[in-house]
Amino acid sequence: QSYSAVICMSTHSDIINKFQALRRAARLRLLQMHYEAKVGHIGGNLSCLDATLFLHHFVMQSSDQFVLAKGHSVGALYIVLWSIGRLSDADLKEFHKDHTRLAGHPVSGWLPEIAVATGSLGHGFPVSTGMALAKQLQQQDGRVYCLMSDGEWQEGSNWEALIFAAHRQLERLT
Repeated sequence: QSYSAVICMSTHSDIINKFQALRRAARLRLLQMHYEAKVGHIGGNLSCLDATLFLHHFVMQSSDQFVLAKGHSVGALYIVLWSIGRLSDADLKEFHKDHTRLAGHPVSGWLPEIAVATGSLGHGFPVSTGMALAKQLQQQDGRVYCLMSDGEWQEGSNWEALIFAAHRQLERLT
């Protein structure tokens, strides 16, 4: 093996080890948050937690934006924001309480990482296409990542947005 292959394997192995520890801590904290709140969509949160963690820790750059179209899985997003230091344990204890910023669906405006209020099926992806179009037209750096649920594809607005994204060749939309 060449030196560069060993370096790449080492880096790959380091990423895997770091990610395994990260996802274990995140899963435990997610379950604790739901247990303390006595509410939430645990299955939906767990189904997207690993992908959202990996995206935020190893893929996304500062110029990128993330839209959680499946707003009912906002617990996973809160845990990811906790894992990158944007939310504290005290913040997570406020999940789903009265007058909290950590509501059962994302509320935009109080953190830059939550750009879009979602929860109603069929809104997150069309908004993401608009965000990607804006980046393209303004020649801005960065990508827009949109995480959707399978049920959202029952909404015609998502199919229209997909056709629009293909027509406009929105290469900054993932």
